[in-house]
Amino acid sequence: MVNEFLSNCLFFLLKVRKARIFYLMKPSLLSFMFIMLFSAFAVTAQTTTITGTIMAGDDTGGPLPGVTVLEKGTSNGTVTDFDGNYSINITTSNPTLTFSYIGYVAQEILVGSQKVVNLTMKEDINQLDEIVLIDYGYGKVKKNDMTGSVASISSTELAKIPVSSAAEAISGRLPGVNVTTSDGEPGAEIRIRVRGGGSITQDNSPLYVVDGFIVSSITDIPPSDIASIDVLKDAAATAVYGAQASNGVIVITTKTPIAGKISIGYNNFFQFNELPSDRKYEVLSPYEFVLANYEYAALQGETATRNFEKYFGKYDDLELYNSKKATDWQDELFGGSRLSQYHNLNVSGGTDMTKMRLSLTHNDDEGLLTGSGYQRTAINFKLNQKLADPLDLDISARITNTVIDGAGTSNNAQLKIKDAVQARPVNGIADELDIDLTQINSDDDFQSFLLSLVDPTELVKQDWRKRTTDSYVLNAGLSWAIFKDLNFKTTFTTSKDFRENLRFFGPLTGESFNNGGSMPLGQKDNSESFSYRWLNTLNYKKNWIDSKLDVLVGQEIYSSGGKQSFIRAEDFRLSITPEELFANMAFGRVDRQFTRESTDSNRKSVFGRVDFQLQEKYIWTLTFRADQSSRFSKENRLGIFPALAFAWKLEEEDFLKNSDFINQLKLRVTYGETGNDRIDETATKFLFEATTDRGPGFGNINNVYYTPSSSSLYNPDLKWETTVSNNIGIDFVIANRRINGNLDFYKNKTLDLLLESAIPNNTGFNTQWNNIGSTSNKGVELGLNAYLIDKGDFTLSANFNIGANRLKIESLDGTTERFERSNWASTDLNNINDYYLQVGGKVGDIYGYVTDGYYSVDDFSSYDEAAGDYILKDGIPSSGAVVGNTNIRPGFLKLKDLDGNGEINADDRQVIGNGLPDFQGGFGLNARYKGFDFSAFFNYQYGNDVYNTGKIQYSQFRRVTYGNLLNTMNSDNRFTYIDIDGQYTGTPGGVVTDLGQLAELNQDKNIWSHASHGIAGAVVHSWAIEDGSFIRLNNLTVGYSLPNDLISKIGLSQFRIYATGRNLHIWTKYSGYDPEVNSSGSGLTPGVDYSSFPRSRSYTLGLNLTF
Repeated sequence: MVNEFLSNCLFFLLKVRKARIFYLMKPSLLSFMFIMLFSAFAVTAQTTTITGTIMAGDDTGGPLPGVTVLEKGTSNGTVTDFDGNYSINITTSNPTLTFSYIGYVAQEILVGSQKVVNLTMKEDINQLDEIVLIDYGYGKVKKNDMTGSVASISSTELAKIPVSSAAEAISGRLPGVNVTTSDGEPGAEIRIRVRGGGSITQDNSPLYVVDGFIVSSITDIPPSDIASIDVLKDAAATAVYGAQASNGVIVITTKTPIAGKISIGYNNFFQFNELPSDRKYEVLSPYEFVLANYEYAALQGETATRNFEKYFGKYDDLELYNSKKATDWQDELFGGSRLSQYHNLNVSGGTDMTKMRLSLTHNDDEGLLTGSGYQRTAINFKLNQKLADPLDLDISARITNTVIDGAGTSNNAQLKIKDAVQARPVNGIADELDIDLTQINSDDDFQSFLLSLVDPTELVKQDWRKRTTDSYVLNAGLSWAIFKDLNFKTTFTTSKDFRENLRFFGPLTGESFNNGGSMPLGQKDNSESFSYRWLNTLNYKKNWIDSKLDVLVGQEIYSSGGKQSFIRAEDFRLSITPEELFANMAFGRVDRQFTRESTDSNRKSVFGRVDFQLQEKYIWTLTFRADQSSRFSKENRLGIFPALAFAWKLEEEDFLKNSDFINQLKLRVTYGETGNDRIDETATKFLFEATTDRGPGFGNINNVYYTPSSSSLYNPDLKWETTVSNNIGIDFVIANRRINGNLDFYKNKTLDLLLESAIPNNTGFNTQWNNIGSTSNKGVELGLNAYLIDKGDFTLSANFNIGANRLKIESLDGTTERFERSNWASTDLNNINDYYLQVGGKVGDIYGYVTDGYYSVDDFSSYDEAAGDYILKDGIPSSGAVVGNTNIRPGFLKLKDLDGNGEINADDRQVIGNGLPDFQGGFGLNARYKGFDFSAFFNYQYGNDVYNTGKIQYSQFRRVTYGNLLNTMNSDNRFTYIDIDGQYTGTPGGVVTDLGQLAELNQDKNIWSHASHGIAGAVVHSWAIEDGSFIRLNNLTVGYSLPNDLISKIGLSQFRIYATGRNLHIWTKYSGYDPEVNSSGSGLTPGVDYSSFPRSRSYTLGLNLTF
């Protein structure tokens, strides 16, 4: 399998795009090129061997393992073992050895005739002061010299998390950073929020920067390629980015080549994924299913009852269903174990003059849902070449191919979880008959009944989608050390993406039924996008005895754009497959076709940053950036974003210098402004495009016509959205450096919100962009790391983080309140406005009715047998009009009359929950004993409510015929009307109508009847708003590394095997699949659970090898 993986990766490296077809080179040629690649690093072995021992020259003394020993001018090198010993074969006639180790001064020794070279390395005080470097995209700063608020995760920590996505790796691990997915589908959209985000309708995603280049997503970056992830959270850290930095910046630095002998690493894991059995929806048994449908029909009348009996039998025979085996549709769709695998091969090495690193990664994930999957092949190459003493050339390339199969269950997917939960578990009498479904007979009612069930396993095959993306990122940078303290760097980066989105709708899909005449149809969407960035920086650094100056000035040009072509064809034959359809689209009738070139987005920027440190304890940082964005009109294009920060190293003051408890204590205070121009490129321009969609046509032929390029009316007066950020924080290292952490308090205010506001439809547009209103965002964050035990072979450490954030509406568009819609049930939802915004209130308020249980027998004065109506007592208002069934009776859902006017209507709604958490975070343990390592990590969330739409849908028969229900609606729980044994009505299965008998029949029942609702209505009420708090055992890993003295005999420096469990358990009161939901719509409607693709539980076996 490994050989196959290597072959595939090499094929991918040499793909040539021509007319969107890739030709693969022959394996023999690839093998030859692979050998040549390694040959470039080959050296001629000599017999002279130098040995020695390296000792630490600090207070601890003792041998120093892991020191890099390099023969100068060659790629020949080694590292010291755990006892500080090394051995190296010399390849030159007059060798010089270089010794380097983080925290110590690098040294060179001329070997001469020596056979043994021992060394005691000296501390590098500047490095040991703080060796952790923070990459803010335009340079690196020691963490202890950083004045802004930053959270980081290193490659060492990432190596312990066997995931294929960088976004997944940081979930719950960094304070103030929230990571969710739209559903559990492989390759699903991942949403990251830093401090909640400040815009209320705009994209609140942070800015992603990979190796200095702005990208749209980090899902295609393999974690094994990452050296560090730094999250910049306040304006002092982000203002240097200006535009788009108002929601934070995530800076990813990939691994760089290291001089020395060739290092070859191989990492893999095999992961087995399954649907957590304890998170499945529990539905009615076959007997409870037929009983619920019989009762529903009996309440409707004699006709409905006869129809039920035709397909499921008489009431007296329903007991037989106790022995029927149910079809578990959730298991059919999501059951069984799905395999995911990840492989990474990396090669690194070189000389002081030339260093390179090549990484090949391939992962293949099978989704829980049949037909879903995610494949990614990535190549990351870096080369550092010293051209001359003052000139360095850095070249890198990243090529990624991603294929996502399946349409999932969210957004515009044709398959919904409803199709599995509410599909009937048995087919009644039809299950006992031999019915030929291949020969359609319109007179066979039982055949029609079987065909009326849309089999979810067939529907998922007909809701077919394949998304392919090829991404190319090329980067070249030239660094010139003009003087000792002055450096110039110019970098040019370009990217090109090719995307193909194929979507097939079979005859079982709703799209085919509604818009395709129940015939297969397909649509093909091809797009290309490009971007380039040219960056020039001049950096001056000067150190004095106790002071430092670091000045950075720069200029940047950035541009992006693209084009798109789309075609949709219908009326294909019923037997056609997706692959055949897209190979022969000419056989269909073209329904829609267009091509489009997007308006380029251009930005010109200048920026600067000044860091000054006085007496090694007072630090000032001044940052400014000026951006000109083409998305705004000429007079509003310029945005200026300054920031000022101050840090005070208190441990350097006399009153703390001799403290035994406080090792480091730094106070940070920052103020700054950042901008947001994330609007459509055409938001300030009135442009047109060609289309055939719903245009004027004759003879069922759509004619081409011009239409505005957007349904939102342009506004030339738009200006920058600006976020003003204030932050005060402390960084600390205490208890003999055993505990370190940071504490931050922040308040952000976003002004001139870029908002799409509804406008009258007679304008021809739905919305218009405007600068409207403001929000504030304030919170607190705490991150802690503790080294609890460090005794020889055993170490134990712990980490903890927590973040609390409150997003508040400060002003709106001239009003004090505004409603938003989740649209989960479209117009079926009674009063479709289910979210509420109020000036002074929080974002995420869910708006609906308050549940008041069900109507009891005592709420009624009498029953009119002739009319079949129950008469409510005076003063008891009816909820029937709101709930959807005006024929009110005991046991129906009851809502509270909040305004006390004797009528249930829209005025009786209130805020019934909020979708945003009070706080969230994570905590974990890491341990090591000899060769064994152990880690456990939990993430948690508290105080958020989840709008459980499934709980509403699966407790009624909305747009479902003979459907199933949640087990909470079984006959032991729900209010019932059926005389089971005939003791009330004299007829088993009869409907009980007498008030006293209903009271006796329904003692201790705890939920209303499923007949409360209409067939096409839904209502949001407090019963469906659940506590979404949880603690999740996110990751549990146990590993073992073979001893170095054993594996070194076979040329290895690392051999580690490990086993990991992910999403092993979740402690929550939430009844849905998962409380960690991600509303895919507007940021104004958080916390909606659309009953999407469930998150899997996985078990992983992995291997780490280094040669």
